[in-house]
Amino acid sequence: QQGFFPYLDRKNPVRGLPAALALHDHKHVKGEVILPNLTAVGSLNQQKVRALLKRVFAVNIPAFMPATEHNEAGRLFVVLEICLASLIRHYNNLTKVKRCRGETNVIVDGLLRHAEAVRVTEAGQPNLSCHEVLCLWSNRISSDCTTREEAAALKTAGGSNGDVNTQLLVQVLSSVRRLEEISKDNETKISDLIQSNINLERKNKS
Repeated sequence: QQGFFPYLDRKNPVRGLPAALALHDHKHVKGEVILPNLTAVGSLNQQKVRALLKRVFAVNIPAFMPATEHNEAGRLFVVLEICLASLIRHYNNLTKVKRCRGETNVIVDGLLRHAEAVRVTEAGQPNLSCHEVLCLWSNRISSDCTTREEAAALKTAGGSNGDVNTQLLVQVLSSVRRLEEISKDNETKISDLIQSNINLERKNKS
C-alpha cells in the first residue's frame, strides 16, 4: 500500500481517491465514485435485507434511524445502507480468502451469524442456506456496481454535453452481463454433461 501515500493530501482526501481506486483494481480511477446499493439484491428481498440491516446496525441515534410509520428516515440512515451493501458485496471475496488461509474472518462470520439470526431467504428459492443467499446477493451487488461504473466511465468519455444516456447504458450493460452469465452457466452444464458421458463410457468399458 505504499504507493498510495505519495498521492495523499491530508488537507483534501478527495484528491487521493484516484490512487485509492487504483489500489482496489478499478479501471476508471478518475470517473464517478459508485457506491453499492441494497436495491440490487432485488425488490422481493427488501423486507429480509431490511431486517438484516436492523440486526447488524442496532442504533438509537435519531440521525441513523430508519423510517417508521410516523417519521422519515434519519439523514444519515443512508450511510448504514451503504455500509451493509458494501459488507454483502465483499462477502464472496472474503469467504474465498478465509477458505484459502484456513482462518476465521470477523466480517464473514459476523455477517453470516446475523443473517442466520433473521433467517434471510431468497425470493422464490426458499431452500437456499443463509450462506448461499449472501453469496447470491454479493454477486448481484458486485455486478450492479460494475455495470454502473462502466456506464459512468462511458458517460465521462462522451463529454459533458449530455449526449450519453446513463440509464440506457446501465440497461444495455446489465443485459450484456446477464447474457454472459447465462452463457457461462450453459458452458458449465455442457462441460458437466460431457464429463458425465465420459465417466459412463469408462464405466461401461471396465
